[in-house]
Parts: sequence; structure tokens; C-alpha cells
Amino acid sequence: MCLVGTRPEPTSDDDLDAWIEESNARWLSLVQELPETHPARFPMGYYRFAYQLRGQFDRPSLRQLRDALQAAEVSFSGWAHWPVRDRQDLKAVPINDTIECFYGRRQNAATEDPDRLDYWRVSVEGKAYSIRGLNEDSHPDLGQPGKGLDISTPTRRLADALTHAFNLAQRLGMHSGQIDFDLLWSGLTGRRLVSWGNPRRQIHNNYFAQQPQYRRRFSVSVETVRQQMPEIIDAALRLMYDAFDFFRLPADLTTREVAAWRSGN
Repeated sequence: MCLVGTRPEPTSDDDLDAWIEESNARWLSLVQELPETHPARFPMGYYRFAYQLRGQFDRPSLRQLRDALQAAEVSFSGWAHWPVRDRQDLKAVPINDTIECFYGRRQNAATEDPDRLDYWRVSVEGKAYSIRGLNEDSHPDLGQPGKGLDISTPTRRLADALTHAFNLAQRLGMHSGQIDFDLLWSGLTGRRLVSWGNPRRQIHNNYFAQQPQYRRRFSVSVETVRQQMPEIIDAALRLMYDAFDFFRLPADLTTREVAAWRSGN
């Protein structure tokens, strides 16, 4: 109950919602500068990660945050999330109390694949946001863009992002506390489950999605992220695959895919 004349304190959900809304608005303002057909608009679909660190750590300067991000990078799955590069066309820049990067501004961006045209930002308060075109829309040699969702690639991408959150927490001196994480896959309607990321996995029937997007939010303790990675990922993504005609995700998929991801395979 709130007393008359007082204002309720924002919850952690409110904080993360506000961060996502602000980040989405910033991304939309940037892509509006691009031609309607530009691939950085992600016309067929995208996936988005956002997280906040909820624990005790010293608020870094922007320079310290940049160094922490550089040290926190995870690149087991190829093109890293939240990468810090020195090349001018890949360079992250300070904006108020955040660091941001938009690859849609690159000189050759109009001919790049959607999964190389991220927008990302990270704040000194320990909040991070990344949006990227779908891998399945970026490799026409594997299949027609806009038609598939891979059975294993999302697992590895989420492993990248969770590990990044853990690494950044460690670099900022936060060794206990929570990671609040929000994920979204958009552009799912009409897509079929495929197995392009790991050809050894086979799908023998057709499974299609009729819902436009999948969103999930969860919190995990910093101490358990690495040890319980497969269980966390399975719980986060299993319902997304259910949306494909009740497809039952193999019980061992996340365990095996995370093991392969950890080996750099």
C-alpha cells in the first residue's frame, strides 16, 4: 500500500522496461535515417537481448566501461555481441552515460547481411542492449531468408549474451547479485524450423510458427550463470520452439550445444 502523497519506487522490472523502451527508440531513430530497403532495418526479423546487473559495484567512468566491455567480449559463436573495435567504421562512441555502436552507418552496410548490422548500447549503470538481424536471414547459401528459424543457433547466441553479462559483472566488481535478462525473437510468423547451424541435427517433419514474436524475461544469480547455463537456456527458449506446431525440443539439445559452444566448435 502506498501512502497518500508518496510515489512508489520503481521496481527492477520498471528499470529494465524503461531501458528497453529508451534503447528501442534510439535504434528506431537511427534506422529512420536509412533507405526503406536497407538491411539494417531488419525487415524480415531480428532478435534482441537486454539485461541489467542488479548488485553492488562501483559505477565506472565511460573509459572504464569501455575497457570492461573489451575484456568481457565473448566470440565463441563468431560475430560477437557488444564488440569494442578500433576500426573507425566499427567504433563505439560515448553518448551521455552510455557507450553505443551502430553498424548500419558503415560505408558498405547496404550490402551487408542483417546479422552484421547490430545496434548496441551499454550504460554505466550496468544495463546492456543489443539488436541484430536473424542469422537465418543472412546466409542464402543455407536457405531462403525469411523462411526458417534454426533449432540450435539461438541456444549459442543466448549463451554468448549470458556469458557477456557474467563477464561484465565480474569486470565491474560485482561478484554476487542478479542478472535480469530480457530476450525477444521477432518475425517468426510463417517460419519453419530448420537445422542449419548444426547439420548433424535433423528435423524430419515441417513445423511452422503462427505467432509474430517470442519474448521471455528471467533473473539469474551471478554465481549460477556458468554452472547452470544449459538449464537456464533450455528454460528460456523451450517455449519458443513449442510455438512451432508444438515441437518438442530434444532434452539434450541445450546441454550438447552449450558443450560444443564452450569448446569453440
